[in-house]
Amino acid sequence: MALPFALNILLVPIESYSFRTHDILRVPRGTGWTGPFYPSAHVSKVETGDLGFNGKYSVEHETEWQTDSFGLRNRPEAAKDNYEVVVVGDSSFAGSALSQKDTIAEALERELDRTVYSFAPRTMAGFLANDRFVDNPPKIVVVSRSERWITPASLKPIDWKAPNSGIEMQARAWFGRNTSRDFQNWFDFSAKKSYLLVFETRNSLGMNKPKIVDEKTGMLFYGVSSAINEPSHEERIKHAVDVVREYKAAAERRGMRFVFVPIPDKETVYFDLIPETHMNLDTQPDFMSELVESLNEAGIEAIDLLSVYNEERSRSGELLYHMDDTHWNSHGVEVAARAIAKAVER
Repeated sequence: MALPFALNILLVPIESYSFRTHDILRVPRGTGWTGPFYPSAHVSKVETGDLGFNGKYSVEHETEWQTDSFGLRNRPEAAKDNYEVVVVGDSSFAGSALSQKDTIAEALERELDRTVYSFAPRTMAGFLANDRFVDNPPKIVVVSRSERWITPASLKPIDWKAPNSGIEMQARAWFGRNTSRDFQNWFDFSAKKSYLLVFETRNSLGMNKPKIVDEKTGMLFYGVSSAINEPSHEERIKHAVDVVREYKAAAERRGMRFVFVPIPDKETVYFDLIPETHMNLDTQPDFMSELVESLNEAGIEAIDLLSVYNEERSRSGELLYHMDDTHWNSHGVEVAARAIAKAVER
């Protein structure tokens, strides 16, 4: 067992750990790293989507990833003290399945001609607690959340503390706070090169993800999307408005303008392509439109990206999401960046 593991460490490239760079560069929880990814990394890789891995409908595309010295997805030269705009969000804002130039931070920077820094995937609470932005807050903070994560279970208030998982507690006990990060880096990268973990990760992240196929186009959809399962709107919207209002107040206390960008699920935008056996709707799910309306009524500057996407889909017909992935593609990012820039410059 020891010999094959050692050979894997020496011979198997780190790019083999997963079908997407997002997972290759993610740091283990509980080991003291300040960012979500390994710092000062540069990886180029041919990826497939998180729904299409190793399947009939997978689509290969090239990606380039860079992280700064803080382990965030910015080019190394971006790691400085002052920014005009900071974007905070989940894996969509981090740019999963996208090359560096196509991330929302870089697209928005081109649209605004202002410095834009990516603080994703991270929460608003993490942003507010980060010393870099306490001392030098940006003029504008743009916070995002994907539709499927706008739920009471996922959208948490600022003072919510995640309980330590058993894995995290074991990691803390194993590594300890005084353990060299170089050793942590070596240990995690070495473990990721194990064939056992290669198989386990690829299997759990790709092959086992519930998916739906539109046989006519080959587009893949996430089988547990809120657009398909339609839980109660009223509870979700009330919770979201309360939490996002708290985010806005916290940002404004520090002199920052707050903009919220809920990202519609692919299944909501392309609801008409989902086979009737899974969702038989004559009209588009209305959660996102009701959410944005409620947020605006509460005095929160929220961007109606669903309406923007509907208009773009009717106008150009160009895809806004990857065919085999849950995340937006480069065109979807460009359209979103234009909408955000238009709102910011009003």
